[in-house]
Amino acid sequence: MIVSSYLLVGKKEADNRAPPAMASELRKVPVGIKADFEEAERIIAGLRPADRLTLCRICDEIQAAEADLLKQAEHNMDRCIAACQGLCCRNIQLEAIIGVWDLVYILTVAEAYRERMVACLEKEIPFYAADCIFLENGVGPCIFPDTARAEVCLTTFCSSTDAIASEIRQVKRKFYKLGWFIATRRPLLAFDRLRRWLGKGRR
Repeated sequence: MIVSSYLLVGKKEADNRAPPAMASELRKVPVGIKADFEEAERIIAGLRPADRLTLCRICDEIQAAEADLLKQAEHNMDRCIAACQGLCCRNIQLEAIIGVWDLVYILTVAEAYRERMVACLEKEIPFYAADCIFLENGVGPCIFPDTARAEVCLTTFCSSTDAIASEIRQVKRKFYKLGWFIATRRPLLAFDRLRRWLGKGRR
């Protein structure tokens, strides 16, 4: 894959291998969760009206499940704040934690945070471990509302989760439902994009 080889061999060497125009384009290719963010925006923008309503309903279900989990996980969250002090948000591979499903969810339930997300994405260094770019002022807390967070961020605890196992499963199930919804809509999104492209070509 061109982009991967470009990143692995280094900017200078890749520029020497590729024509100047290609090297210039390679530098513009989004990587890391920036690419996932752009894909999430394309998915949301391309949905048909009825599917957009379905998306909102699924996201409402996730938000309710997250709220229930947070209510039941008070002891675990206290430990995260008092003992760990957000350690799980430090020195991480962000693209392994936040994916397209999560970004579709956040952009749907917390649309007002889009510009802040864009600003944070400019700080991302893909493929390297670093503190989460969505920490307020690089320190914390998280910039997102409690019930507008990625699946992993709310379902992963270093303490025992036996007492909240059912709530965690519910959040995971709802995110899986969102992922399945997105997967089944991809063919329609591709068809609609093709139809728009063909429509422009006839003009």
